[in-house]
Amino acid sequence: MNAHASFSTTYFAPAMRQRQWAEGSRQVVRCRRVIDETHDVKTFVLSAASGHMFSFSAGQYLVVHLTIDGTRVTRSYSVSSPPTRPLDLHITVKRMKGGLVSNWLHD
Repeated sequence: MNAHASFSTTYFAPAMRQRQWAEGSRQVVRCRRVIDETHDVKTFVLSAASGHMFSFSAGQYLVVHLTIDGTRVTRSYSVSSPPTRPLDLHITVKRMKGGLVSNWLHD
């Protein structure tokens, strides 16, 4: 899965800042792994296609922009990984009955 994602950045060490996303920018992220948590919950491990690091605070969310069957859709997901791991970012999604994006992600 490739998707465009965006979120605001927070302070990060100056030496690493050149490899982090610019405030409010959109980047392509790739799903590197899917973890089955339960029968209807999956965690998606994302990394930036550019190699940039993620910088976020606990409680922050990610805006995901997808094209599903020719329709552009946008959803927000809370980041479920700790901020101490800047190379990947996790979102955990529960399959919702009739949910366009959650079902697409799960399938």
